[in-house]
Amino acid sequence: MPFVVVDGGEGAGKTTLLSFLKERFRERDDLIFTREPGGSEFGEELRSFILNKKGTVDEQFFAFWIARLDHVQSLIAPHVREGKLVISDRFDSSTFAYQIKAAKRPDLEPLFWKARQMVGNTLLPDHYIHLDVDPVVGLARETDRNHFSENDINFHVAVSNGFKEFMKHVPHSTIDANRSREEVGNELLHAIKKIYPELVARSS
Repeated sequence: MPFVVVDGGEGAGKTTLLSFLKERFRERDDLIFTREPGGSEFGEELRSFILNKKGTVDEQFFAFWIARLDHVQSLIAPHVREGKLVISDRFDSSTFAYQIKAAKRPDLEPLFWKARQMVGNTLLPDHYIHLDVDPVVGLARETDRNHFSENDINFHVAVSNGFKEFMKHVPHSTIDANRSREEVGNELLHAIKKIYPELVARSS
């Protein structure tokens, strides 16, 4: 079954939209929702460090990959093998956008692709859904502040460009997230249904 990632910059609405979908399909046992940082027990322990303590870019980069490998091995891959659809709020696309492009660390890019290949020995996403939001619009919406959202507009423009560059390398769909949550939510649901048609049959 597919492993799908929904990602985007600050204020794209992904967490709110995925919470809505999770509630809507809460009675289904073939859908698993997870998140990064977090997901696995080990990943959740690292979440506070990653989101609340700035650390260095190198510390963030390696912490994400350590947590990600555990996330895939302990939670995502077992559910996919059981025939379930797994949807993750953020994944390696965020590492590329934030820790490499926005943090201006091109020296980490070769290591990024090597780490991705290592995780890929277990499992990589089948499809990415990019919620593409204008950084000005996204920051105006953002209420859940962390040290990433507190960066200046130039940082968030670089994040946006980083997502767009990453998506060139992977199977993906792009959704205009500058619109209302209802419009974006409907398109997101449609995109997921195209990837996982079983969602249509069992939810209608």
